[in-house]
Amino acid sequence: MDKWGKKVTDRAGTVYFHPNYVTLDHKTNKARYPEKMFDYSNLQIMCWQCNSNKGD
Repeated sequence: MDKWGKKVTDRAGTVYFHPNYVTLDHKTNKARYPEKMFDYSNLQIMCWQCNSNKGD
């Protein structure tokens, strides 16, 4: 629920996401390995919630 008691699916900041929304994630940290930022072998599909929980 949001701060007004309204039921929401889920959100990241002010943007609301469906629980099954997927994102592209970097396997290795892009700040530590900037040369791998656009390397396809460094990308993986991950649900946004898992990606958010993973952090850096």
